[in-house]
Amino acid sequence: MAVNEPVRILVLCHANVARSVAAAVLLEGATDERGIAIELRTAGTHATEGQPVSARTVTALQRVAGREVPMGSHRAHQLSDEDVEWADLIVAMEDSQVRFVRRAFPGASARVAALSAISTELPADGRPLADRVASLGLAEQQGTGTGDVEDPAGGDDAAYERAMAVLVDHCDELAWRLSG
Repeated sequence: MAVNEPVRILVLCHANVARSVAAAVLLEGATDERGIAIELRTAGTHATEGQPVSARTVTALQRVAGREVPMGSHRAHQLSDEDVEWADLIVAMEDSQVRFVRRAFPGASARVAALSAISTELPADGRPLADRVASLGLAEQQGTGTGDVEDPAGGDDAAYERAMAVLVDHCDELAWRLSG
């Protein structure tokens, strides 16, 4: 990545209709506020192509964020080779998705982490993102699942709101860490 090029982040969840979409919207807003150049894509490890974002996700995120959240044009997308090659950093909602990426795309093992881990461990020391990500030794890390962002699918409205609240916190922290 050349100097001043946007950071390219791929955000993953299971179906790409709730958590990854919400996290991308939150990251975009938080990085815009900090003047960080970023490009975002989302995908699912088991997505049905073309599905719209969950209406319950939109409602819960708007409640938690306290503002209108534009996500209406989103359509689910299955993770592809092109997505993985494109990304400087791959952020998953669960350790099981990190393991999925490592199995399916071994070359990406050093660039994939759970949101809960990367939002607390990424050094904010001014080095280029690639160097900071490399310093984490992500390919060797074994997640415990304790920091997973709960999948609200099948849950009640409170489950969606809990998941969105966790995303707000993690995405704000990650944006701060991306700023340097």
